[in-house]
Amino acid sequence: MIGGDPGEVREHARRVRAWAERVDAVAAEVLQSSSVAWVSDAADRFRGELEARQREVTVIAERYRTTADRLDELAAALEDRQQVLTSLLATAGRTVEELAAAVADGAGEVFDVAESFARDAAGAGRDVLRWAGL
Repeated sequence: MIGGDPGEVREHARRVRAWAERVDAVAAEVLQSSSVAWVSDAADRFRGELEARQREVTVIAERYRTTADRLDELAAALEDRQQVLTSLLATAGRTVEELAAAVADGAGEVFDVAESFARDAAGAGRDVLRWAGL
């Protein structure tokens, strides 16, 4: 395929989305850990760190989703361009075939005119020979 296979690009997008889902699952586990019933300054710091890590992981998952969306857009654009190119190539093929047919028709007409001219010239030559008594 010209430019690559849109199906393969979409498969990459699917895999990247699966990574995002796995990262979301990790973020959910981290968030669940922050609900531990533990009361102290260390527990508060621990929960703060868990929440910070959960936000970081959520950002990573969102980047994966954005990447997957862009891969899907690339696949769609690639498919569109391939359809346009296929159409242009088909049109060019028809144009070449039509041009060949026109040349063949034109050549046939040229041969017909040349043959007619040759007959006329031969007839005129015979007339001249007869007139000259030859």
